[in-house]
Amino acid sequence: MIEKINQFNFKTGLLLREYEKVKSQYAGEKVKRIRVTYSSFDKDTAPPHLSFSLRCKPAKEAMQRGDRSSWNVDNILKPFQGSYTEQVVCDVNKWLNNIGLRVTIVKYAELVSGQAFCLHTDDFYDYRFHIPVATNKGAMFHVDKGLYFMHDVGAMYKMITNKEHACWNVGHTPRVHLIFDTEELKP
Repeated sequence: MIEKINQFNFKTGLLLREYEKVKSQYAGEKVKRIRVTYSSFDKDTAPPHLSFSLRCKPAKEAMQRGDRSSWNVDNILKPFQGSYTEQVVCDVNKWLNNIGLRVTIVKYAELVSGQAFCLHTDDFYDYRFHIPVATNKGAMFHVDKGLYFMHDVGAMYKMITNKEHACWNVGHTPRVHLIFDTEELKP
């Protein structure tokens, strides 16, 4: 259910610093995810720490209808415009285009030590790709009754999200992934 599909030579230390810089702007708030892209229903000045479902009802409704056309890699939120993160997003999108996919939503997701995301499914996406930026041996995924690890920093892992999955971090350091939701390219 989780498959390593590529090893990129991205500067993961720089990606982590960019993530930390944007996250630090929201000190005092429980930030689990930092969005990189936004919907065309939204603006590039939208707060990156708020999910679109909390902030933008039209974007949420479009996603529920299976319409992801309003999301694309041209819509980079202000804190990441001109950044190395933006360059990586464009490079990954080009790579995925070669296998018939396009990037829709991009976000950083952090699991601090002792944190977990409960068992759930995500039916909005064809595939989700993870690039570990920072990880440890205690970070793991449970997908469809199997246990998986994404321990290779800078590698890209493919995950099918319409199967029940959960993740947790029992390690001593945070786990940060750059996550790409995708859909098939339309002819």
